[in-house]
Amino acid sequence: MIDSKKLQRKLMSAFPNKGIQVEDDGRTIWVTIPRLRLPPQFYPGETRLLIEYPKYGGEPKAYVDRRLRIKQGGQLVQSRHLPECLTPQWLLERGYVYVCMRIESSNVEFEDFLVALWRWLEGLRE
Repeated sequence: MIDSKKLQRKLMSAFPNKGIQVEDDGRTIWVTIPRLRLPPQFYPGETRLLIEYPKYGGEPKAYVDRRLRIKQGGQLVQSRHLPECLTPQWLLERGYVYVCMRIESSNVEFEDFLVALWRWLEGLRE
């Protein structure tokens, strides 16, 4: 089981002055990074990131700003890998969209999930 206070200290050390919030509802740890700088293929160049991390096993999920687009051939396109149809309505209403990325293990450590998410975002092309 992950300790939310310990995780918050680690994240604040890794992302100083980013306004990171960590909330623990007993079953899930919710991590919000308000301004995450993105790889150059994205517009805008930064996003809000919300991570839903189950405390007792299960697949972590990530959500980004639903206005996020990918630059492709002089156009801004919405990625099919950021599907609104798979995003819970309450998160859509808050301006988030689900990041449809698969990971191999449902018991992935938070830090490993964050690294995998970043690598996935770096490689995302439409």
